Amino acid sequence: MSQQTAAPNRPPSAELALSDQLLEHADTCLQLAAKAHEPGPRAWLRASALLQRQALETLLEALYAQRMPGVEHASLRAQLLVLPEILRSPAGLATRIGAAWGRLSSACHRGGGIGLQGVERLREPLGVLREWRGHGVWG
Repeated sequence: MSQQTAAPNRPPSAELALSDQLLEHADTCLQLAAKAHEPGPRAWLRASALLQRQALETLLEALYAQRMPGVEHASLRAQLLVLPEILRSPAGLATRIGAAWGRLSSACHRGGGIGLQGVERLREPLGVLREWRGHGVWG
């Protein structure tokens, strides 16, 4: 969740439940995009990218509130730079999360060239976010 929309007293479990819902809705948008005809898929793809990015930001906020209080108020770029210090395993997960944020941001702001191959391009970040959500870091 971005720092502008953060709920200061929300428990981490609420943040995690919210991220799960966002990821489910993002997946539904991808399924609808796969079935839609032009120009419909682009709207569903962008919606999925927005929901995935919101889930990623919500997970970052929950993680830092739990593990490094105060960091959740830093910029997203700063939070992503610190992420490898918390997520040491599995190897490369923090890097994949950063790459997912980049792809999702591109898709949100400029359409990110998501075109007809967009469903597959946006399944990758969704998989990374689900892997992270299933990781044992949440305690």
